Amino acid sequence: MGKHEYKDKHVKVIIGIFALLIIALGVVFTSNIFKINKNEESADKYIQNNIENNAIQNYTLENTSKEENITQDTNIKEDQEQLDSANLSNDLFANYYNQAENILKNMSLEEKVGQMFLVRYPKTGVIEEIKTQYPGGYILFSRDFDNKTKSSMLSELNNCQENSKIKLLLGVDEEGGTVVRVSNHKEFRETKFLSPQSLWQQGQLPKILEDSKEKSELLKSIGLNMNLTPVADVPTSSSDFIYERSYGRGAEKTATYVSRLIETMNNSGMISTMKHFPGYRK
Repeated sequence: MGKHEYKDKHVKVIIGIFALLIIALGVVFTSNIFKINKNEESADKYIQNNIENNAIQNYTLENTSKEENITQDTNIKEDQEQLDSANLSNDLFANYYNQAENILKNMSLEEKVGQMFLVRYPKTGVIEEIKTQYPGGYILFSRDFDNKTKSSMLSELNNCQENSKIKLLLGVDEEGGTVVRVSNHKEFRETKFLSPQSLWQQGQLPKILEDSKEKSELLKSIGLNMNLTPVADVPTSSSDFIYERSYGRGAEKTATYVSRLIETMNNSGMISTMKHFPGYRK
């Protein structure tokens, strides 16, 4: 073998080895790439599966929660309706709500606002005020009965009612004792009504209820339909400011007195108003 031939053969061997190395590296690289892609694909599938599983779980939880909420809301609504129905059946005004709703539908905003006020009975211009301000009613004081008779007072207050779109509340403080607006005028009663405590001394609660019936009849006879009584305060001492106007028999007996008196006034067709809140002491 010649020198040049040996050299060529040696070069070919080196090139062959180099080619084999490149092929080997390619195989390894390709294998790694395949593994990486395989791993990435597996990771993607894992992530996607987790996403889908979470979505399914969330959907299930969300819909379960919605169903539970709907069921809970339905139960609450049914309970509230039953409670409202029970309360309504015991409500003193239950028979009048539909009538009141129908009246409200045909009222202006000004009329609705006016109906919220029980105002001082004016010396003059009452009819104009009724037609333009729409008051819910009036409270009358002693001066409003000065120089009046039963018949003139009835005529005056009936005229007020006739000019009011909605029947007026016409009230007065006729407690008896130190607070009397009507019976302190002899034209309306020979003597003033006595206080609850004075009546109790004469005949206890039955005497008070008998007096209440007479009081209601007098007030109705002159056009009034509301008496701002009974006094429900429970003073703790005879020196308290409100003591003489109260029942003066402690909380439990006062509760019985108030309940019975209101019942009697209702049966007499007279509106009552318990007072005072939160209550007088001194």
